[in-house]
Amino acid sequence: MAPLRRCSWAPRGHTPQLRQRGRSRRKVSVIGALVISPRRHRVHGYFGFQPEANYDGDAILAFLKDLRRTLRVPFTLIWDRLRAHRFEPVAGWLDDHRHDVRAYLLPPYAPELNPVELIWGYAKSHRLANFAPLELHDLVMQTQLVAFAIGEDQPLLRSFIRHCLFLYALNRTLLIQESITCRIAAGTTHRRMLLAPTRRAKTPRGQVKQRVNCRVPDALHPANSPAANAPASPPPEIASRFAGGRGGCGF
Repeated sequence: MAPLRRCSWAPRGHTPQLRQRGRSRRKVSVIGALVISPRRHRVHGYFGFQPEANYDGDAILAFLKDLRRTLRVPFTLIWDRLRAHRFEPVAGWLDDHRHDVRAYLLPPYAPELNPVELIWGYAKSHRLANFAPLELHDLVMQTQLVAFAIGEDQPLLRSFIRHCLFLYALNRTLLIQESITCRIAAGTTHRRMLLAPTRRAKTPRGQVKQRVNCRVPDALHPANSPAANAPASPPPEIASRFAGGRGGCGF
């Protein structure tokens, strides 16, 4: 319950003093989801709170179920590689509901790609700075007020998304987990580029990385198709993804 101290205003000659409860490890855990509408007209934040407890797999699953009941539409879930996100009971629930909930994992050790991390940093360093509650109830109430205020602030939430430099519109983002289909010429001939891992190699520091090569199946190779000599022209939906300007991001 110790406050995060930041510079503040005070009368000249009077140093601000913060009275806090010493040797107190009482806390409130918060989980959040940044929801973007399909047409990106609205951004909203949803939050859950657990006083004196951590968010384990069961608590995260309960939050996902509440979020699914609130949205009532299929949605895509993009989150970090927390162990509770990748194992039971969350993994089993996602597999059972894969028809309306699709989950993607962010790269490891990349909090800069997660706008929810910016919400926590902003709340602690701005809205909750220099706040020294004496009771757990005061901490829970103030945390809820701050979270709900941030969840309704459209310009602030959109600034977090722009700061992450990550395109959340999956229909305009090429993901490495997906196969990329490119049309070679007008007609029915297609070439599918498959991202296939070949081998694992050790880096100089002993870390392991995975090399990825692109290969074209022989049955779909352009040399075996009648349209082999036709000029390649990607479909409009693929070409628009690489168009310059603000075509790929509406924030």
